[in-house]
Amino acid sequence: MLGDLWRNLRYGARTLLKNPGFTTMAVLTLALGIGATTAIFSVVYATLFEAMPYPKPEQLMMVWTMTPNGRGGTSVADYLEWKRRSESFQYIEAWTGGSFNVSTVGIDTSTPTAGSSANRFG
Repeated sequence: MLGDLWRNLRYGARTLLKNPGFTTMAVLTLALGIGATTAIFSVVYATLFEAMPYPKPEQLMMVWTMTPNGRGGTSVADYLEWKRRSESFQYIEAWTGGSFNVSTVGIDTSTPTAGSSANRFG
């Protein structure tokens, strides 16, 4: 069995040396595949598995307003009232996201935006 493995490895090496174009393409394809997999894993790990950069991230909660159509945004008045009356939470902070259009000569682009209250997480 070990003899068969050694014979197959020698045959594979000889075949790769006889076809340098194929060998180059195979190595480049493997390198591209490994690089892309590493990049995707890094992004997934950083966004899903790594702890958030806040003290005690397991204690973070999200609170929103329910409307007849489902979950909805919260008004500034509600946020300020929740913050004033809160006895269960150490902090209550607000954030919002959206987009606005940026136009230059011949180019229209939608730009994502985000905003938060001044004292976010401490």
